[in-house]
Amino acid sequence: MIASLYFGKHNTLLAVLEKKTNGYDLQYIKKLADIFDLNALNSNSSAAAMNEITEILSQFNITEFFVTLNPDNYISTNIPGSFKEDKTEFLKLVDFSIKQHFSDKSIDDFRIKAVPINFANKMEFVTMISNELIIGIESVVAMFGYELTDINPAHISAINSYNYNYIDCISDTAILIQLLDNIFEFILISNNKIIGLEYCSFEEDASANIIEDKLKQIGNDYSININSIYFYGDKLNKNNYLEYWKRGMLVGDNTKRLNPFRLFNANLEQRDKDYCMRMFQMYVACIGGALPTTQSSTTIVL
Repeated sequence: MIASLYFGKHNTLLAVLEKKTNGYDLQYIKKLADIFDLNALNSNSSAAAMNEITEILSQFNITEFFVTLNPDNYISTNIPGSFKEDKTEFLKLVDFSIKQHFSDKSIDDFRIKAVPINFANKMEFVTMISNELIIGIESVVAMFGYELTDINPAHISAINSYNYNYIDCISDTAILIQLLDNIFEFILISNNKIIGLEYCSFEEDASANIIEDKLKQIGNDYSININSIYFYGDKLNKNNYLEYWKRGMLVGDNTKRLNPFRLFNANLEQRDKDYCMRMFQMYVACIGGALPTTQSSTTIVL
């Protein structure tokens, strides 16, 4: 069994998957009653969340444990060049970027995960997760009685969810849009390659206008025809999704919520299946954290 835990800003999500010969079964899914705060491990909320996780996982034979972090827990930036082609020079640029954020730290203080962006000039979207945070998470997972298998930033987990569940759309040009706190994250995918990652801030009452304008801008900037648009995120609700869907349909005919369970078997009670149908957009990063990362789209630098 595989445990996948998402440390969100507003929700802590847990899923248990089982890998079968023909894919994955969803064995359990839950939004915890309390938020596990990585910056306040000794808080009452974190303690209650830890107890709940321990109780849930005791029902399963967990052999792998994955964690996904929300963007508040790492820093990301575009780095020119290619890690695979010029590792030494590329890591120098990453180290320089880190020193711009933290004058007293270096690349040795972080775990680096990079997504090659295949567009115009060679570029990689680099995420830097502090070793201090990773050690803390490893300690938390150890308290549950397990070892940490891997840790991902949210955008890589979202890409995993898309690549696994929409394999029939591999030739499409798609945009995955995550709703964060007053920020949209746009992941551009074409022919199973990442061609761009962008962020756009917004005011709440103008968010639908921003979606439409940004999608049109992306189409022009990248000279692409957008086939599909997928929205997701734990702040996406029925009301704002309806507004975003209307604007998305002005740009791409296939506009919908990103479903991380599309190709899953669900070994759940009907009540839980109904819940998944209503709320699946919330679990994109949580589920994707435990799914395989395609080597063609991501490079991992330890």
